[in-house]
Amino acid sequence: MKGIQTISITDHDTVDGIEAAILSGKKNKIDVIPGVELSAEYNGSEIHILGYFIDYKDVYFCNQLKSFRDHRINRIFEIVDKLQDLNVQIDAKNIFDIVGNGSPGRLHVAEELYQSGYTKNIYDSFYTYLGNNKPAYVKKQTLDCKKTIELIVGAGGVPVLAHPYKMNNDAIISDLVDIGLQGIEVYYPSNEPVRAKYKMLADKYGMVVTGGSDYHGRRRPDVCVGTMTIGMELVEKLKERSMAVKRCG
Repeated sequence: MKGIQTISITDHDTVDGIEAAILSGKKNKIDVIPGVELSAEYNGSEIHILGYFIDYKDVYFCNQLKSFRDHRINRIFEIVDKLQDLNVQIDAKNIFDIVGNGSPGRLHVAEELYQSGYTKNIYDSFYTYLGNNKPAYVKKQTLDCKKTIELIVGAGGVPVLAHPYKMNNDAIISDLVDIGLQGIEVYYPSNEPVRAKYKMLADKYGMVVTGGSDYHGRRRPDVCVGTMTIGMELVEKLKERSMAVKRCG
């Protein structure tokens, strides 16, 4: 498997795949870091925060994730209603069939729009219907950044800012550090021109450095597991930070 020694599963709002991943990892001599990705709100904008080395069996944490997933389900029905008002006749059941046991989101709606012939591709689904301020957009339920970071830390995890270059707002990074952010995703498939900048910010604020492929299966065929890797020395620093979080907790 491309020489991968360690991998983390960071699905949105769910830890359901972690147990199976750990068992599979043991068979294939790959260490699996329990993780999650959560959406958070900062001054009206949505950002994504990763949690690494979380206790994925923590009862309070899992209950919060269930609340987020329940909202995601309701959000799908709201999006479908908006689409039907636009004479886009898709069925919520088909979307949930695409989701399977995962956590439903706009990407699954985008796939159904494409498969049903309403859009040219998944990206067009967002551009035409589902993106922010588009006619079928429904806002996601999120905690603010401070509560999201506290939720991750409360489960023994290290909170890390995901794909910061997508925010187009580096000025908020120092604010996030002040409320508990401990890491930043420096290595990402499409951010090569700005990696040095985010590495500098990580050093400036004493944050750990992470990286990932942001693999989404067939919905992003240009991105595969292992598209982006980092050295084991960075994994060890992340592990050390997680141990410090757990000691403080």
